[in-house]
Formats: sequence, structure tokens, C-alpha cells
Amino acid sequence: MARINTYFQMRLTEEDKKFIKNKADKMGYNNVSAFLLESAKSHFRLNIDMSIYRKLTSEINYIGKNINSLIRKVNTLGAYSDIDNFEKQLTAIDDEIFDFEKMKDCFSIYKNSYPLITDYKKSDDKTKFKQENYYLFKQYDMAKRNINFLKKHYGIDEESSFHYKLSLMKNERNLLYGSL
Repeated sequence: MARINTYFQMRLTEEDKKFIKNKADKMGYNNVSAFLLESAKSHFRLNIDMSIYRKLTSEINYIGKNINSLIRKVNTLGAYSDIDNFEKQLTAIDDEIFDFEKMKDCFSIYKNSYPLITDYKKSDDKTKFKQENYYLFKQYDMAKRNINFLKKHYGIDEESSFHYKLSLMKNERNLLYGSL
């Protein structure tokens, strides 16, 4: 082991100092320096893009408003004959479009992950590489899962086919809404 020939000094409250010492003891470290060094080496930050969830929330609200509008029309007109079937069709299409919207970036993410996978295969310490690129690997795995799902259930294996199918579903939904 290399001989330590430098030091690191930091200012903190007495309470924080006690907390760090107690934590190091509980974790089984001989000294605080070893604890802090190991903590710094193994620490990573997970950044989550919440804009996707905001978009999904607004889309769900939009769908809910449309359904409420349909129910108001049905109650006003008193037309209950095929409304259950119609509502089921509409809900199924809306759910399918919602699921497709969640997967819309899977092909580009998968394609853009090629350098990540080649760098991973070349790396000497694969565990460390995965830890450092955790978020990117998670995106890659999700994209791969979505592509496999699209292949299995819809026969879609490229981005253009995906967008074509999505536009067909949206047109079908619009036709159903227009038939009111």
C-alpha cells in the first residue's frame, strides 16, 4: 500500500464530526479517513428527468377530460345502447397510445447506446464501469426491453414502423371521437 504523505482538512460542526465518527465505527472502519475515502469512491448520483412524468400526467388529464365529456354527452342524450362497447374501445385505444408514447424514444436510445456497450466490453473493471454509467445502462436496458416487446406483440422492429403504427392508432382514436 502506498504511503500517505498528504492530508485533507475540513470544517464542520461538532455534531457533524460526532455523526461521521459514529458512522465510521458502525460501518467497521478503523479510522474516519478510510470511511470518508471509501464513501467518496463508491458514491454516485442518480439524476431522474421528471419532465417525462409531467408530460404523462398532462396526457392522462387530457384523456380524463375527454372521457368526462363523453359521459356528459351520453347522459344528456340518453343514448346507452352501445356506449359500453364504445367506451371499452376508446379506453383500449387510449391505453395503447399511452403505452406507445412511453416507448417512443426506445429506438434512438438503443442506437445511441452502441458506444456505451463497446466501451463496457473494452473496460478492465466492468463493475466499476457499470456503477459509473448506471443511469445510461438503465436507459439501455429499458429501451431493449421495449424493442423486444414491440417486436413480439406488434412485429415492429424499426422506428419508422413504430411511428406509422402510432399514427394509425391516433387516427383510429380520432375517428371514434368524431363519431360522437
